[in-house]
Amino acid sequence: MFDVKCVSLLVLAATALADTSPRSERHRIDPAKLKLIATIEIKIEARSLAASADSRRLAVGAGDGTIRLYDLDSRRLIKALKGHGSSVVSLDYSPDGRTLASGSTDQTVKLWDVAAGKERTTLAGACVTHMPVRFSPDGKKLAYRQERSAVGIWDVAKVKEIGKLKGHSGDILCIAWSRDGRRIATTSNGGEVKTWGPVSCVEMATASPGFLPMSVAWSPDMKSILTADTGTAVTMYRSSDLTLPRAANHGGEVRWAEFDPEGRYVVSGDDGGGLNVWDPATMKPLRVLEGHKEAIHQLIVTPNGRFIVTASGDGTVKIWSD
Repeated sequence: MFDVKCVSLLVLAATALADTSPRSERHRIDPAKLKLIATIEIKIEARSLAASADSRRLAVGAGDGTIRLYDLDSRRLIKALKGHGSSVVSLDYSPDGRTLASGSTDQTVKLWDVAAGKERTTLAGACVTHMPVRFSPDGKKLAYRQERSAVGIWDVAKVKEIGKLKGHSGDILCIAWSRDGRRIATTSNGGEVKTWGPVSCVEMATASPGFLPMSVAWSPDMKSILTADTGTAVTMYRSSDLTLPRAANHGGEVRWAEFDPEGRYVVSGDDGGGLNVWDPATMKPLRVLEGHKEAIHQLIVTPNGRFIVTASGDGTVKIWSD
């Protein structure tokens, strides 16, 4: 006769082992050993990237309007999503990995059922030219550029606008939620960086560095905000009031910059295809790498910290690790 308690314990143990599979375990890249480990040939401009929260899936937005979904470990193409009429310039997975949001230069934002590979809905009033489509950390809200200088906040379940962030003097370039979902950071081609309360839709702080902050990211501890600037710099601000800027010279026009999941390093990519790794405490370079032949449009660090992924105008997606 089986011992039900014993069987239950065995099931729990098996589940725990499954949850700590190599793909889901947190990995700390050693910047000194960072190298190119794989190249995915898209054969058309790779414009945007997103990794699922479990770091198992990679979505790539292309210049032909398609979205390619890959197994991140094997780099095997799983499926292609078709529905946009032109370049897919923004992607983001919902935290549960079931929904993918995409923004395109065809001026639409779409939500996709990942498992079915089908479009769920198209959101109204999008004005997408860069990278501004982002789920909130709880997956209940979606922020995207709805007007040239405004960000719409949408309730995902109700497919309804619940707020709008207005105050930039130029076109919105990038959007990022803080890890706790209580603040949003935005940048614009008016040369501004702003933070907002997503519930009140009230501007909290602003900085005007005078150059174009192409991307924006929060540090994991939410104490700092990072921007990639067209003035060849990567700049870090104190998030509470967007003061005390510290800049590092990338050496090329920077397109994108991100923190690793633990805030141990910063990685940035430029318009010449160069990839730099920085110490966020000193803003000194830890590693300089080359691999792309054209501009890096976007880069991500996977949630488990195992891979850095870059998308380029040279028609490739490159995967880096140690």
